[in-house]
Amino acid sequence: MSDSPPDFSDLLTKQANFSACIKVAQQSIDTDAPRVDHLFLRFKESIPDENSLAEAICHQVINYAIPRRKIREILARIENPLDLSEHSKILSEAKRAFIKFDSKATGSKANIRYGEIGEVIAFCVASHFLEAGQVAAKMALKTNSQMPIFGLDGIHVRGEKDGTITVFFLESKVVGDAKSGGSQYADSAGGFDQDRAHKLNEDRIARDLSNFDLFEGSIREAALEYFNPYGEASENVRERFVGVIVYSEAAYQKKIPVNDATPLKAHEANFLTHYSAGHAGILVSLKQSLENKKAEAGRCRAFFLAVPDSAKLKGLFAKEMANDHIR
Repeated sequence: MSDSPPDFSDLLTKQANFSACIKVAQQSIDTDAPRVDHLFLRFKESIPDENSLAEAICHQVINYAIPRRKIREILARIENPLDLSEHSKILSEAKRAFIKFDSKATGSKANIRYGEIGEVIAFCVASHFLEAGQVAAKMALKTNSQMPIFGLDGIHVRGEKDGTITVFFLESKVVGDAKSGGSQYADSAGGFDQDRAHKLNEDRIARDLSNFDLFEGSIREAALEYFNPYGEASENVRERFVGVIVYSEAAYQKKIPVNDATPLKAHEANFLTHYSAGHAGILVSLKQSLENKKAEAGRCRAFFLAVPDSAKLKGLFAKEMANDHIR
């Protein structure tokens, strides 16, 4: 094996807008098992900025849904840099891959399948917080836009300084509360850990349908070799199962009055006081769920993203996807 893995930086999508919308309340360290990070929305005085998050996520649907090779080929065909029609076409293609949101649906199960917003958020989290590039655009594998993707929500990869790589298998949940979201993630983590056939299929997708098409020659072959379960390089792969749980957090409702004497940051500080009080309980619940599902805690990492209302966030994302121009 070489002293360092192939440079995967070409697979990485920087997340300037997403990172501006999301803040970290509690960051995990590398000895935690499981690693748990708690995220929240930035505040505009007393108001958590849901709209900017919905916009930032919508801006990433091309990067999430369309293979890098296809994007590169389209951009190469553009002769006039001021002609943005090809960009519009590829954005339309990306949006068509998503399940349609029914604004008239009611009841507890309304738009329950509209969880693809979580997949895009997971893409953004892996890109920004893990600095890991997308291996495969799995939305491109869909044959019916109105059916969800089966299997993992994403595969990302990061080269390490010691010549190994870390592969992050992503699972997203958009739910009503953190503990149920953690339990659902634990179900997936335990099942994946114990399902060799599922792992082999994800390795196949990485080899046969991946963004490694960006690479050429020996560099591409070296990258693919990490995903050959029978190859020597596969011994130098660290696998982590990452859950991104977007949930409704009650702490947003515990407000302080707005007036000219109150410092702008006081509203965020008040929220963090209430928000942080629940972190220990979430961790205990997650650990128990992972143990129940026989998932190895040290191979698991969870990002809990607190929003005021996860169902409302779905609607905001749907409006951004539709451009919200029909009255």
